[in-house]
Amino acid sequence: MAARSAATPTGRARIPVLATYTDERGLQLPLPQAQMRESFTGLQLLAGHILGTADNVLEEYEQDFTIMQLGPSAFEIEIRAIKRRQNRLRGRAAVKNQLLAVGILDSFTEVLIGLGEVGCFLANHPDAEVRFVDGAYGPYYEVVQGGTAVLALEAQLMELLLSPEGVEILRVLVANQKQPGVAYCTLTKQVPGVQHMRRTVIPTSRPLRDFADGAQLPLDLRSLEQARARVDESRSAQWSSKPRPSNSFTVWEQL
Repeated sequence: MAARSAATPTGRARIPVLATYTDERGLQLPLPQAQMRESFTGLQLLAGHILGTADNVLEEYEQDFTIMQLGPSAFEIEIRAIKRRQNRLRGRAAVKNQLLAVGILDSFTEVLIGLGEVGCFLANHPDAEVRFVDGAYGPYYEVVQGGTAVLALEAQLMELLLSPEGVEILRVLVANQKQPGVAYCTLTKQVPGVQHMRRTVIPTSRPLRDFADGAQLPLDLRSLEQARARVDESRSAQWSSKPRPSNSFTVWEQL
């Protein structure tokens, strides 16, 4: 008779993200240790800034990072979460608990990348504007460049990003891109459960370097207030009915 499998603790997850800084030809180049440490500190500060929100879904988890250098300017950052209260579960309950941990951590990683992408775009494009949208799944801001929406970010996250603390954290985060010769950074994250990589390219420009050295972003919280005052109500009026956004755990209840 087959032995019954022992119950094991679940609720641990890890998401690796590869960050590579390269020149225009895609070649790595040496980065000063001080800048690397500063940028990694910025990542930790950004995570803490997000986790400070009242509706944080990672509050039941211990969250941390490790970093390993893989080349002159390539680093694997491992984002980890371990449930504070470890339960020994079997079968379906164990699988569900593990999927929940991986899903939440993957979503958290997406938020980190999304915030960095939008913040760097604003730094790279001093003429960018924002447009407030009362969307189907909640309010968000569109980033508008040359009259066209090019990026979008949830309203709460945009407000976190453009808060005075958020701007200073972003400045620390982009320290590596101050290095002369760095043309862009590529972030590579594997999507859990599938053979697919999410790659995000963050270009480096003179305005971004200026921001890293202390210049201000073109937008701030006042810009967001002005965008909310200019909301186009006709966009909301086009919905015959709006779908209700689900909370972060609803999808897992279907397992």
